[in-house]
Amino acid sequence: MNTHMESMDHAGALLSRISAQQELPERALTAAREALRRTWQEEQEHSTTVLRGYRPTAFILRVERQELVFRHDWRTVPFVRTHVGLYLRDPERRSQELAAGYYLFDTDPQGTVVDDWLVPDIPRMGGPAGRAQQDEPQ
Repeated sequence: MNTHMESMDHAGALLSRISAQQELPERALTAAREALRRTWQEEQEHSTTVLRGYRPTAFILRVERQELVFRHDWRTVPFVRTHVGLYLRDPERRSQELAAGYYLFDTDPQGTVVDDWLVPDIPRMGGPAGRAQQDEPQ
């Protein structure tokens, strides 16, 4: 077997082990839900429209990938980045989901959160259906 491939397999196994031991997917999903909740609360208090009126519970969250970042412009230690996709049900085709942004959750090798951020990118959909009135995805 190619030594480069063996190295990549080893790196993948290491990332999987770190992710499982530190429960990174579960923690990232919990943190993403909390970021959505805080953003919703700020919208209510300051009349902003970052989430375009969608309640946090309207979003479908999915851990899409994890990366071991070993080289970065402004961070000196390696870190694990967990990428959570945000989705909304398509009001016209209820069986489909529309991409609505993402949440990034960065942790150091010990599992300490070093950075996180929510990037909503809500598609424009007609009418209020599915927005503030919708508590849960259908």
